[in-house]
Amino acid sequence: PYDSAVMGDIDYASNIGVLDVEYHGDRGYEIKPGDRADQIKDYQDAFKEKHGQALDELFKHFGSCNAGELELRSTLVLIAKDNPQITREKLIATLKKVKPRFEQNEINAAIENLRDSGIWKRINATDLAVA
Repeated sequence: PYDSAVMGDIDYASNIGVLDVEYHGDRGYEIKPGDRADQIKDYQDAFKEKHGQALDELFKHFGSCNAGELELRSTLVLIAKDNPQITREKLIATLKKVKPRFEQNEINAAIENLRDSGIWKRINATDLAVA
C-alpha cells in the first residue's frame, strides 16, 4: 500500500540527490542510488548492521518486483494478517474488492510467491494451497 510518510522520505532523498527516482506509469517507481548516495555511508552502515539480514531476505524474495507487484503482495499479506483462517477464494474476492485492477493470474502468482517465500507461515495464515 501507498504510504505518504515513506513517499515523503523518498522525495526528500531524491531532492538532495541520494536517490534517483523515475516514475513509469502503471508499472510504478524505479528507485536507484543517486549521484550523492555515498554521502550517507555512515548512516547506511549502522542501518545495515541493525536491519541487514531482514533486508537481504526481502530483496531476495521481492527485489525483482515492480511497485504494482509489491502493492499486490502487500495487500494480500494485510488481508491475510487480518483474517488468518481466510480461504483462498475469500482472499481473492476481498482483494478484488479493494484492488479490482489485478487479474486473476497475477493474484494467483502472487499468492504462490508468498507461499514459496514463507511469508504465509510467518503471519500464521492459512496455507492457501491451490485446490
